[in-house]
Formats: sequence, structure tokens, C-alpha cells
Amino acid sequence: MKKASTIMALFTSLFGFSFEKIAPNAAYDMVTHGSALLFDVREAEELQAEGKAAMAEFFPKSSIDAQDASYKAKLATLPKDKTLIFYCRSGKRAGIVADHFTKLGFTTKNMGAFSDWVATGLPVSNVENYE
Repeated sequence: MKKASTIMALFTSLFGFSFEKIAPNAAYDMVTHGSALLFDVREAEELQAEGKAAMAEFFPKSSIDAQDASYKAKLATLPKDKTLIFYCRSGKRAGIVADHFTKLGFTTKNMGAFSDWVATGLPVSNVENYE
């Protein structure tokens, strides 16, 4: 655990990110107890190929980067009293997105990689078509 903390501290100092890391089981507990929302920030083709966490909402980083209409609509509905938890393929995009929303005044956490969720045995949904 100390190694992970050191890596996160280095990552934060190098890139200026201000998110916290969270383990998949802890993320699952927070979401099922209603204190957090879980977001998959990968792109549609990644979800179609690999599935997603069963309780995750699709919120692609490309939409967040573009700050397009779907981003603005989602932003308007995000509650400030819940933690926003993000994941992607490796954790890098999730960290960038978590930092973005932290700067907007939200409490955020980076769950890291979707493969960590799968390896933990948490529920996964297959995705046939996401636009």
C-alpha cells in the first residue's frame, strides 16, 4: 500500500492532479449505499468490446474534453453531495477526468482500470451498442 501511495503522490506532483484513488470494492460499496456515482470514461467501442461495470454510467472523456451538449446536460444533473468515481482502461483518463471535476467543486475518486473491477469479480454488463 505504501508503494501505491508513493506512486500517487509522484503522479500528483508531476501532473498536478488532485484526485484520490479508490479500490473497486470500496467504489462498489459507495455506489450501492448511494453515496457515490460510478462513471466509465472510455469510448463507446471500448465498452462494446469489453463491457462495463454494471452500475456505471457511460460518460466518455471525448465528450468531457469537447464540453459538448451531452457533457453540459450531464454536468447539470451531477449532485454535489455525492462522490464521483471514474474509471477507464488504465486509470490515466479517469485521473484526468477526476481532476477536471474536482476543479469544478465535486468530490472525486479514480478507481483506475476496468480490468481491476473485473478481476475483483464485481458485476459487469455487456454493451451491444453505445452511441
